[in-house]
Amino acid sequence: MKEETSVYRVPSGYEISYIPPDLHLNGGFFNLDRTYVKEGDGIIVNETFRLKRMELPKEDYDKLKTFFDDLPTKSQQRIIIKTAP
Repeated sequence: MKEETSVYRVPSGYEISYIPPDLHLNGGFFNLDRTYVKEGDGIIVNETFRLKRMELPKEDYDKLKTFFDDLPTKSQQRIIIKTAP
């Protein structure tokens, strides 16, 4: 298991416009969880990556390939800030 915490501070004169929804992806032999917490003038992002052993029937290879093909799009999230009024 790998856990990573990132803290993003919003500079003065800016405000948080958008925080992406929490992310929970299950690829069968691994899980990726990412949570976003707004705290004061910043955002805390907690990411957990878990691996597990499993056997995959050859009939499920196409599902796994599709999952990994879609993974970059599903896991790339953006926090948007804008100038404060």
